[in-house]
Amino acid sequence: MAEATPTADAKPVEPATSDTGPKPATEPEKAPEKAPAKVPDEAYVKSLRKEAADTRKQLEAATARLQELEDRDKSELERATARVAESERRAVDAEAKLLRLEVAAERKLKASAVALLHGDTREEIESSADALAAFAKDNETPSPGFDGGARTTPAETKKPEVAHNDWLMQALGRTPS
Repeated sequence: MAEATPTADAKPVEPATSDTGPKPATEPEKAPEKAPAKVPDEAYVKSLRKEAADTRKQLEAATARLQELEDRDKSELERATARVAESERRAVDAEAKLLRLEVAAERKLKASAVALLHGDTREEIESSADALAAFAKDNETPSPGFDGGARTTPAETKKPEVAHNDWLMQALGRTPS
């Protein structure tokens, strides 16, 4: 049997490599260079902001129109029921806020701490206020320059002129008067 000999035109066949096997040593792949970030000019930013504002206005108008169309299709009873439900929700929210304010005032908490109080009943809000007050007391740090109010009476001082004269006399080696 005669073996086929490659001719000058034939290209050598490379062995097939799988993706999982080691790759032959070739030049390392270069990461694509990132283009520097483009900074949009001020006019472009203003136009985008104007476009966004216009879009928000259109959305608000569309939402209002949708609500009108939905209300038109509702019966008078459904509209009244929706208004009553909304009023009750607002009343519950107002009562909860008032209760939080009352508890905060009783516990002498700052107004900014009212938002941190949580709970549905007075007892839950009171326990939340107590925990917040305890946390605030634990994390209290006295100001560094305050000595608690203890003061000592300073020694009697001389007038500046007399103190200066005494200093000069001591500098000259004489006893002050």
